[in-house]
Amino acid sequence: MDDYHFGPGEFSGELWIDSKRVFTRPRGVDVEFVNAGPFDWVFADANGKEVRTYRHDNKSGWTGIDLFSLGLTGNFSIGFRNASGGVLKIKQGDVHF
Repeated sequence: MDDYHFGPGEFSGELWIDSKRVFTRPRGVDVEFVNAGPFDWVFADANGKEVRTYRHDNKSGWTGIDLFSLGLTGNFSIGFRNASGGVLKIKQGDVHF
């Protein structure tokens, strides 16, 4: 399966990739932030129940996460939750299968 590329977005609360689409067995995610600020990676199951969060102190630019290393091997929606006071901006990203 080809990687899923997503485009720009900004958020002060939460932002879910492709409107909370459930991805089939994603292995990882890379995302390019325009600005710096801490955020949580957020993962939800097919029913929309949050199953895991992982805090990341983003310095801007590209950052990524390996879902298998977190024990996430199923089908998930992938989102970002702002943990800073401002608006975080995403330039682009990829979900890897």
